[in-house]
Amino acid sequence: MTITPFIPAEYLTEVETARAYLVAVFEDGEIEEVCAAVDDVAIAFGLLDDGPSMLATPTLDTFLKVLDMVGAKVSVSATPGV
Repeated sequence: MTITPFIPAEYLTEVETARAYLVAVFEDGEIEEVCAAVDDVAIAFGLLDDGPSMLATPTLDTFLKVLDMVGAKVSVSATPGV
């Protein structure tokens, strides 16, 4: 029996799907999962190939390019009680 690796980037062919994927990971994921999801989207849309990934060398530039590409943004808000 051959096990084929799951490659998320192969399924992220539409901008809406990629955006929904990032939103879900941001809501429930740890930092490593967020970086992996940004990598997946960057690979799917040709921003990242065999070069450095968000997991290896996270950069704000790569992160912001991916968000811009899928029409997403990050917002910051104050934590209540702090």
